[in-house]
Amino acid sequence: MAANKKPSFNVEINHSMLRTLPIPNKVNKLVRGFPIFKVQRGEDTKVYSIYLLYISYGHRVETHFGKGWENFVEENDIQLEDMLEITCEGNRCFHVAVFRGGIEIPTAAINSNIIVLSDGSSSDGDGPDEVEGQPEFRATFTQPYINVGRLNVPLDFARSHLDSLGPETPVFAWMNKKYPSCLYVKRNSRDQIRLCNIRNGITDMIRGKKIKKGDKVVVQMISISPPAFKVSFA
Repeated sequence: MAANKKPSFNVEINHSMLRTLPIPNKVNKLVRGFPIFKVQRGEDTKVYSIYLLYISYGHRVETHFGKGWENFVEENDIQLEDMLEITCEGNRCFHVAVFRGGIEIPTAAINSNIIVLSDGSSSDGDGPDEVEGQPEFRATFTQPYINVGRLNVPLDFARSHLDSLGPETPVFAWMNKKYPSCLYVKRNSRDQIRLCNIRNGITDMIRGKKIKKGDKVVVQMISISPPAFKVSFA
């Protein structure tokens, strides 16, 4: 992230931050006394009205972005473990830059190209025949995502090719051997996929193939019934 002289703060998105976003103490003085703010991705992008929410924890009170924040998250496809850089632009307006795997996501395309790897088991066996022309996406291993343990599927890819699948579907990843896993899908109020990742079954792949931070791979969907993905070093 570039150095920013304007008041700003960084957060890594967890489950609770998909609903409300805590504001650090250093920014509280900038919002004190104003019940509503404008939040947008950047200049000439949609403006969201965000109301402040105060949450009491005994003698401690936290200030959060409340009503309106969840709508911003949903419409901009903010995902778990995204890093946000939130900058106060003055005039009660905040700009939000979104980073995924250390790469800033363009305003017009909030889609993940980062593999996030998970814990699980593997089994030997032949994989399905490769199908020529099957869709694929490219990804880079980063240490935080290796530690967290998931394979994030880009939203544009998921919406185009996995929209018919349910919330939890058995799948396998293929890298010279089969790694049974689970494809997890979460949808928004419009029944659009808002989060898609592969859980379970990948840690053995990391260990077996000695995958490390910075390794680049191509992930190809080689079957839809059952869903299967071939992972190859780029």
